[in-house]
Amino acid sequence: MREDWRIYAKKADFAALAKEFDIDPVVARVIRNRDYITSDDYRTYLFGDMSCLHNPMLLSDIEKALVLLCDALESGTAVKIIGDYDIDGICSVVILYSALSMLGFKVGYDVPDRMKDGYGINKRLIDKAHKEGYGMIVTCDNGIAAFNEIIYAKELGMKVLVTDHHEPPVEEIEGAVKQMIVSADAVVDPKIDGSTYPFSEICGAVVAMKVMQALCLRLGRKFDDSLLEYGAIATIGDIMPLRDENRVIVKEGFKRIAHSQHKALMTLIGAVGVDPTRITAYDVGFRIGPCLNSSGRLKNAMYAIDMLLSDDVAKASDIALYLTELNEDRKDMTVDGFNLGCEILERDHPDDKVQVLYIPGIHESVAGIVAGRIKDKYNHPVIAFTDSTEEGVIKGSARSIEAYDMFLNLSHHKELFIKFGGHSMAAGISMKKDLLDELRSALNSDCELADADFVKKVWIDSILPFGYISEKLISDIEKLEPFGFGNSRPVFAEKNVIVKDIRIVGKNMNVAKLKLMGSDGRVYSGVCFDKDAFEQVAIGDSLNMIFRPQINEYNGVRSIEIVIEKIYLKV
Repeated sequence: MREDWRIYAKKADFAALAKEFDIDPVVARVIRNRDYITSDDYRTYLFGDMSCLHNPMLLSDIEKALVLLCDALESGTAVKIIGDYDIDGICSVVILYSALSMLGFKVGYDVPDRMKDGYGINKRLIDKAHKEGYGMIVTCDNGIAAFNEIIYAKELGMKVLVTDHHEPPVEEIEGAVKQMIVSADAVVDPKIDGSTYPFSEICGAVVAMKVMQALCLRLGRKFDDSLLEYGAIATIGDIMPLRDENRVIVKEGFKRIAHSQHKALMTLIGAVGVDPTRITAYDVGFRIGPCLNSSGRLKNAMYAIDMLLSDDVAKASDIALYLTELNEDRKDMTVDGFNLGCEILERDHPDDKVQVLYIPGIHESVAGIVAGRIKDKYNHPVIAFTDSTEEGVIKGSARSIEAYDMFLNLSHHKELFIKFGGHSMAAGISMKKDLLDELRSALNSDCELADADFVKKVWIDSILPFGYISEKLISDIEKLEPFGFGNSRPVFAEKNVIVKDIRIVGKNMNVAKLKLMGSDGRVYSGVCFDKDAFEQVAIGDSLNMIFRPQINEYNGVRSIEIVIEKIYLKV
């Protein structure tokens, strides 16, 4: 994959901002690179708290939703929560069930089986809820595209409240694109056109949390702020941008996790080897989140929900161990699917701009991960399809690049799909297998991406000589946590670095320890985890590199270490 290294050139009075907020000027520059401009922007970014969260009463249909819920409480109508099988859906269910139970509702929950049902609310779950005596359905992290299912539930006499964060489907009428809104009794979704909610990029669990906050306010009850822990986990796990109130939700949620009273959650965090007092976005994204997701991917998300809602620590511990084992199986499946997908791409579709791949034999639950990794390798939009349990039907997961709106482009061909939903960067699809070639041809025929769109832009915060790095600088960088999508970890560049020594270490020989001479003539310790990169390097080589500094502590001795992210070998 081709890369274009670029250095941000955004302007501000960095010395003044550094003095005002007691941070290094380099860190002031990093914040400006994240598109924060004024002193007030910097203050909110650095010190934002719960007072910065937006008013839930600004959400679409929130008043209708509150009337529905209050009527259900007063009449004793049983409420069935129907979530989704991923981390966002799981956390959404936990938030809604916990809050509604506390408020005295008759409430239950269910989620679709990924293999049997596919995504979202469906007729089987509706029939089950109706047979069990539930008079109202509340969806979370799904429902915005469930037109027929919601009509069916209402025909059975059930009330339906949709809470979701996905884009509503669209249709084109006389050249104008218009959203299509389901016929639920209330639809709470920040992405509905005309919504006055100030920030639309919240996850489904946060939408659910906002509805519960508004309900508690209406009923004169205190909202349980500890549920913010699940809002934080879902925000990271569903890859929401860490901007605006999302940043606050994650920071405040992590603070609460440090002394959480949710014993089952603490059991899972312990099972994956994370210290709750030092939890990071990386821990959620690569340790906690995959375990929660594995239940819905390989078995049923009810395992994860039952665990998180359990007061029985022994039961929670057993399920947590089971989820970690499932996640190990998922890792193996992902590697196999990725390797096969790359082989198919390079053999059959090397010139396609939009990669529509049928990858036989992989578990449908890992298709999204496989699509994401193939997208990362080639920097092309990717849809990875595999066989479903239904004869002649395939299911696909799509992952996109910034220049290509996946949801909009798929919407132009919705007649080919049995079911689909998503947003600009990701989507899920089910369709007849014999229509796959037609979809591939249509998407590539429509595609207006240019060659430049496939060159990955790698943004560098600043040129940073090794000699400038200090413990104070690294400490100030840590103030910018949490890092993730929308608030990337700062990276810097240094030129003409001389490799004085290199050792390959680790069980799988996949780590390089280096001695690096900077422009000041001093030698610094470095480490590189990218095997493809460090295998090109030899003692005496001159490198340009992208790196991040960190403190390495060993036997009580602290030292600055250069973590090499990317290498350009000068010839």
